[in-house]
Amino acid sequence: MILFPSTSYSQSANRQKVNLENLFKTPGNDTKPWVFWYWMNAAITKDEIKADLAAMRSARMGGAYLMPIYGAQSPPLINPPAQQLSPQF
Repeated sequence: MILFPSTSYSQSANRQKVNLENLFKTPGNDTKPWVFWYWMNAAITKDEIKADLAAMRSARMGGAYLMPIYGAQSPPLINPPAQQLSPQF
């Protein structure tokens, strides 16, 4: 009895490789990395927030975990200070 290698297995393996490569190049939103985003002393402006979010989007970040580090100083470093969860932010 002579056995011949099956081409269907190699075609299936090639399809899986291509699919895996595509998934790696364009990951779904649920697999994208997140970043820690620190607001030090509530010293960030709305324009800086927009710029940071745009940079995160262009770097394909899936999200950000926002952490304020200390509140606004007295006097604040910027006016108005960016108090997390305030009506302005």
